[in-house]
Amino acid sequence: MTKTVEPTDEMFEAFLMKVIELNDWDNENQPARIFCRVDAHSEWLPTPVESGDPYDILPIAVAFALDKQESMLLMYGWASKINDWDDDDVEAEPVRVRILVHMTNTAERMAIQFKGGTLEEQTDFGTGSFPEAIRDLRNLQKGRGL
Repeated sequence: MTKTVEPTDEMFEAFLMKVIELNDWDNENQPARIFCRVDAHSEWLPTPVESGDPYDILPIAVAFALDKQESMLLMYGWASKINDWDDDDVEAEPVRVRILVHMTNTAERMAIQFKGGTLEEQTDFGTGSFPEAIRDLRNLQKGRGL
């Protein structure tokens, strides 16, 4: 399930303006990066934390979020669009994709944007290794009082 994030969504709009300045769709070696801000009224700031593997920096992004800040994990990669129809014989061509994971001390939001397309917020953060890793890290860090 997805819904298009409206251009008036202040948080994503402000963040994407920063992304446009600092990132390039066509850079094949674009690392995953963490941005943070202290509240909804402050500017998104890039951190020096980046990695070719987003799992390597995920604990830091979660720690920022649990420390009463907001964090945004920005990742680029390749993905195939899922068609509305189910045809196992047809394989979609991979397209460059941007994934944003917004975290606070209480919740996560994720949005995806295919190159040339609109940003779509995922209404169900769902299952899978990445959302599960975020929940596991959040529980671990809360349990330790970090």
